[in-house]
Amino acid sequence: MTDRLRIDCTAEPDPPLEDRFELRGTVTAPAAVHAVRSGAGRQADLGTATRVGDGLWRRPLAVVSYLTDPGFPQVPLVIDTAAGAGEVVVTCRSPDPAPFRPVLSSGLTFPRRVCIVASGPSAAATHRAIPPDFHIIALNKAVLLPGLRVDAWMMNQLTSDSLPYYAAASRAFPTGPRIFRLATAVAARAEHVGRGDCHWFLARQAPEEQLDADRDRPAGTCIRSGGTVTGCALQLAFALGANDILLCGADMHGDRYFDGSRNDRDPKAGTWKHVRTLDRLIGQLRRDHGVTVRALGETALNVPRWRPDA
Repeated sequence: MTDRLRIDCTAEPDPPLEDRFELRGTVTAPAAVHAVRSGAGRQADLGTATRVGDGLWRRPLAVVSYLTDPGFPQVPLVIDTAAGAGEVVVTCRSPDPAPFRPVLSSGLTFPRRVCIVASGPSAAATHRAIPPDFHIIALNKAVLLPGLRVDAWMMNQLTSDSLPYYAAASRAFPTGPRIFRLATAVAARAEHVGRGDCHWFLARQAPEEQLDADRDRPAGTCIRSGGTVTGCALQLAFALGANDILLCGADMHGDRYFDGSRNDRDPKAGTWKHVRTLDRLIGQLRRDHGVTVRALGETALNVPRWRPDA
């Protein structure tokens, strides 16, 4: 039966979830197809079956695979039919982000003291109080804060919300390390040709890989999604050597930015759902790795406020 099994599909990355690939197409078999699953155990969604001649059955399929699945980019698909099971292997191809390099293996390091500056309203009133001995990582729009000294710029996703300010933000940070999420690096690679200070990061999206408010995940070897760009920056800072981290503009409530504009793509009312997840991550870094995390100004996170004499 195996030699008559066939998968016809495209395997495309799913930006902005760039470690997630969607395989869409059809499965053809000499018996009724009951189920299709990947080698990692991810079940495919199957459409209505049709007879296509020569005793063959065909069904539309859609299945997800992640870069972190075993064997990737080879994705084995197990096909269960009325006549038994067979396997077909599909190959996925990741986009090329050059000249961006993977940040966790690039040799880039951070000093011990790092200030992560997010784009919340409190940043407008507090960013000028960042102590001079902190290395400043500006997140997304925060690179546009007037008078902010920026040592590195970390950009998450190019979306309808960030596209209007991206060009101005890029001009505002002409030199220095840029650390872009993989899909953003791919989208912006043409303008970075010839630069050697560009890095990409991957925020793992697979459900078993994401940050979780109810359980710890291993820290320091990868970056996990589930905690906003601030969560990505906390993980990156720790992975690259920081152990004294100051948060600025990480308000974690409402949908306004420091300049009064509003996030119309993802409006939020009240405290963000990510607070529990980030509190768990911060508690884990403190308990297991001796990392100090404090906040300069307002935040919904359960962290102590910065005091100059601390």
